[in-house]
Amino acid sequence: MMGKDVGLECTACGCRHFLVDRTVKHENTIVRYRSCRHCGKRVSTRESMRITKATKPKRRN
Repeated sequence: MMGKDVGLECTACGCRHFLVDRTVKHENTIVRYRSCRHCGKRVSTRESMRITKATKPKRRN
């Protein structure tokens, strides 16, 4: 993945700096409403939560 830009980019101006205006939690999802610091265009992002079973760490002897 070296050499590739990763992350959110404003489709209007190409800026990569966003402010989080609001965060809303749903059942297994978090929705963040963001605005571009440069031009003010608003976008939303979704983050999914994966629930995993916790396991006990193995003991070292």
